[in-house]
Amino acid sequence: MRHQYPLKEKIFFYWSYFSSKVFGLWFEVKRPKFLLFVYEMLYSSRKLLDAESLMPSPFNIDFVVTKYGKYHIRPGTTDLSVVSPAFERRDMKFLATLTLRLRSEGKRILCLDIGANIGVFSVLIGNLHKDYRSLHIVAFEPEDSNYELLQKNICVNNLYKNIESFKVALYSEDSKEMHIHSDPKVPGSSFLMKSELEYCSSDQKSIAMTLDTLLEKRIGAFDILIFKMDVEGAEADVLRGAKKILHSGKEIWLLVEDFVDPGIVAYLEGIGAGFITKLTPYNSWWRLGNNG
Repeated sequence: MRHQYPLKEKIFFYWSYFSSKVFGLWFEVKRPKFLLFVYEMLYSSRKLLDAESLMPSPFNIDFVVTKYGKYHIRPGTTDLSVVSPAFERRDMKFLATLTLRLRSEGKRILCLDIGANIGVFSVLIGNLHKDYRSLHIVAFEPEDSNYELLQKNICVNNLYKNIESFKVALYSEDSKEMHIHSDPKVPGSSFLMKSELEYCSSDQKSIAMTLDTLLEKRIGAFDILIFKMDVEGAEADVLRGAKKILHSGKEIWLLVEDFVDPGIVAYLEGIGAGFITKLTPYNSWWRLGNNG
């Protein structure tokens, strides 16, 4: 099946986007309800004028509690939009429903949060399955300030037994020095610099590793692997470093950010991944392995 984004799904996305921000926040946010609502209205209004705009929060908010988790965030950044229950809502719901179904079948599940940022996906799934010992989460985040908050959010949600974290950049080869560029106001948009001509003094450095090196010997303990990938265009490079895992015969589900580098679609088709669905403009769902 070719990659598609049907009109029906676009309509559902915009309805979900609107209803969750205007109505849903009042039921799903515990604190700060009103300021998060105001921010979402400002954020969305800016988006209508400029679809590429990512508006930092104007409020001095450093802690948010929703029905899905507790989050330390950075005031004056876009972190407030990321921890909102409206954030990538349809993909979050699909992921939650998928893991609950697999759990009901008694599957042993390994979730890989690749580009974990401050841990929104990991915390959601960790809290949903806190009492299920057969689901384990491994989060990868190379940027310093993101990783610090990821650790705090794992602890504040009491998920240190459920979530394992690595401060490492994943890539197609081991031991390669990578430069990580980040915007202090939009810290979730950190990305790997691939050209030395682009390096600047403020970039952070990280020694890259491959998923095969880190996890190949551990996947035998699981029936299902779920990849959530948000690495700002480096998705194909990460998957090239996971060839042994991808060809292990395991059933693998992939939530892949596809709007930064649309070439990831051709790469996934080239390795035999089957397209499942596209629920948001940002990501698409794919499957490999036993039931692919």
